[in-house]
Amino acid sequence: MFTPVETIRRFKERLAEVDLEILKEVRRIDNGRLDIPIYFSITGKDAREVIGNKKQMGKGSTPEQSQASACMELGERFSPWQTRYGSRDRPAGCAPFVRDVL
Repeated sequence: MFTPVETIRRFKERLAEVDLEILKEVRRIDNGRLDIPIYFSITGKDAREVIGNKKQMGKGSTPEQSQASACMELGERFSPWQTRYGSRDRPAGCAPFVRDVL
């Protein structure tokens, strides 16, 4: 089991290993109204072309949990595109499966 901080670090490290722009940034967007931290993961150009979303929302009890949630939402949305490829058969530059990141 990994902490939210470790999850974020591992996710970003794995994304850096591929030649695709999947995650552009993670941005805090809450205004305090819900009394919980809320983050968006802003989709990179390559992921946006595949999934069609510009952002994914992450919520949690702490800022770190919310950031990890936003990153994993992106990973979950992007990963179905990859399921047509087996781990050994993924094309060069294809992002890692979420299960390979965690």
